[in-house]
Amino acid sequence: DLVALENHGPLIPTIPALVLAQKMAQRQLKNRGAMHAMALMSLEDFSIAVQGFNIKQSVLYNGISRQLEV
Repeated sequence: DLVALENHGPLIPTIPALVLAQKMAQRQLKNRGAMHAMALMSLEDFSIAVQGFNIKQSVLYNGISRQLEV
């Protein structure tokens, strides 16, 4: 789940592009060509990128919701 407060919700779809642009600038991506972003970034990458925003994440694990902290 993602919960965005303070009107930060519209930023969520832009986060993968930000993460991938940073990885490309740092020459961390080796794959080339069209592909989906999920193979190129981790949940941790996303979590780090949203730290400055009021966006909370949680995952469901064995039926229990746990908030993610980075």
